[in-house]
Amino acid sequence: EGVLMLAEEADEQPDVALMHESFEKLGEMAPPPCGAEAEGEPTLLQYFASCGLSSRVLDLADAIFANDYGADMSDVGLHEVMHEQRHWTYGEKYLVLRGACLQDAMESLGRGLDVRTAWRVQRIDASPTGWGADGAAPAPPPP
Repeated sequence: EGVLMLAEEADEQPDVALMHESFEKLGEMAPPPCGAEAEGEPTLLQYFASCGLSSRVLDLADAIFANDYGADMSDVGLHEVMHEQRHWTYGEKYLVLRGACLQDAMESLGRGLDVRTAWRVQRIDASPTGWGADGAAPAPPPP
């Protein structure tokens, strides 16, 4: 408890291995029946707790998946994670920001574009060459 260790060392811990195994099994589980999501979506936290993970490993999993999903496990829907596990084809590589934040990414991607927020859209054009929108004027402030 309370010991900093390398990821490889942590993965050798039986309860951490159980967390990884439980997560991998999500891709093999049958999808929920249509409409099941509306009947009270279970969360990733509830799933992991039902797998018998210790509170220590639940805390670890929460930190790991908060990074992956940008939310606490109690706010991540189990069915969405199951879908992602079944369809993820990108390996272990994905966007990791070091020394930056998503705002930095948005500003970088928007460089050179006419991006306006809080403006009413007058027209949206879709053509084979791309999308476009014309804004008429700033939107009035909310009431």
